[in-house]
Amino acid sequence: MNVVKNPGDFTTPASVTTDPNPVFAELQPAVPPKPVRKPHRPKKPKPAASAAAPAEAAPAAASPFPDPNADKR
Repeated sequence: MNVVKNPGDFTTPASVTTDPNPVFAELQPAVPPKPVRKPHRPKKPKPAASAAAPAEAAPAAASPFPDPNADKR
């Protein structure tokens, strides 16, 4: 197939021609891709509630940051 582009000038517009005209193409159906299965990852166990309690009961002096709720207790 040949494509010829004529840029044109002040008196004629630009044009594009193809040889052969018209061009025939035969389309083939595409095969759908196979679905990709992600590997199963087990969920991480949640920490026990008793493990979180000592962190809340820790004194504020152990932290370099002041407790913003200290005056509301």
